[in-house]
Amino acid sequence: MNSGLKKILYTLSWIVLPGLMFFLFYLINQESLCFFIMGTSPGTVSIVVALAVLIVLYLIFRNFELTIIAFLSTLLAFIVTAGIGFFFGIGRDVSVPWISIYGFNLFLGTSVLFTFHHGERGMKWSSAAGFQLTCLVLLVTGFLLLSITDNRAGKFIGLALTGVANTLFYTVYFQRIAYEQLFSKRIERGVKPLTFLQIIQTLWTYFILVLGSGLLGLFGLLVYALLFLDIERRKVIFHYMVMYYSRFFIWIIPMRAKLINETQEKFKKPAVLISNHQSLIDTTLMFRLCPRAIILTNDWVYYSPIFGHISRLADFYNVSAGIDRVFEKLRGRVEEGYSIIVFPEGTRSRSKKIQRFHRGAFYIAEKLEMDIVPILFCGTDEVLKKDEFWGKGYAIIQKIFPRIKITDINFGENYSKRAKQVRQYLAKEYEQVKEECYSSSFQR
Repeated sequence: MNSGLKKILYTLSWIVLPGLMFFLFYLINQESLCFFIMGTSPGTVSIVVALAVLIVLYLIFRNFELTIIAFLSTLLAFIVTAGIGFFFGIGRDVSVPWISIYGFNLFLGTSVLFTFHHGERGMKWSSAAGFQLTCLVLLVTGFLLLSITDNRAGKFIGLALTGVANTLFYTVYFQRIAYEQLFSKRIERGVKPLTFLQIIQTLWTYFILVLGSGLLGLFGLLVYALLFLDIERRKVIFHYMVMYYSRFFIWIIPMRAKLINETQEKFKKPAVLISNHQSLIDTTLMFRLCPRAIILTNDWVYYSPIFGHISRLADFYNVSAGIDRVFEKLRGRVEEGYSIIVFPEGTRSRSKKIQRFHRGAFYIAEKLEMDIVPILFCGTDEVLKKDEFWGKGYAIIQKIFPRIKITDINFGENYSKRAKQVRQYLAKEYEQVKEECYSSSFQR
């Protein structure tokens, strides 16, 4: 289809679609005609028309996200206009608030279609002083007519002007913000445009994370209130709760997690569990492995309003001020059978590469004479990555490698050399695991 024919079809859509909607919503106001033609109520007709509008918008845009953006701006304008009509006592005339639909669809061509099909020209209109002044004049004039005149026809005209102003405002500003967040700003950063499926998946993941954290904190307080149990028994119960919640979290969020444990590690003997760090969900993936585990955290986690209470209830240790301050406490927990989880990179990586390892985890393993269990994550950065709120459903791999015994000198004779050697070992393994993880066959 050549560009000239496309422009003609777009132009016709600006005229036909609003005219059709305006006529249909006028018919909805004639209840007897609705029953005569369709044998049903005006509310049902409204739903049918709304679905028809969605279909027509999709045929125009051929994109689900753009269709929803356009439809939501219509809906917002209608709700506000109808509310104003009810406030001034003329909202029962259903067809009048929908006069604003014509304004919306007329501006649809200059704002949405030009923006999404012809670049930035449509976007610039929303920042023009002339456009803002037009909206303001329409809004003020509409409210003056609604407030001053007692004539019903005058009120209808005032509501129509107010509706057009609302429609222009919501159409341009709502659509511009939505378009920038879903498309243009992400493309500028070299990231793929956001889809509504990603939005739903991400919000669901955060909802389960926050809800689970709150429930864990609540049940943790109840467990610690069981004074007839000794404190150590209460701590063990809470750690089991953390483990089972972590497993539930991994199961219910839109993520498929493949666990590779070729040595059948059971974590019965305490060890220092080290891993690369790509995502916010890495911690839950670690805690699902065994109940008797503690993690070394920083100030951000320890004082977080979402995770801080769990950190304190589970005896996680804040090492922002240095490991030496909590070293004897760590020794006590290890003697009680607890493993120590450490992310040697210190923070989540912004790339798909394993960063330099800090030596703290290896220092602890050497001083406390503990084995090291290397664990590798691949793909979790696609679920919830650093500096990116929106994630997506993804298939990830978590691989547990054989224990590195404290007496094993193949990875170095001291903790400083071990930090480098183990990092190189995991980086090499990561390149192999990455081929499987990011393959199209694994992500199906």
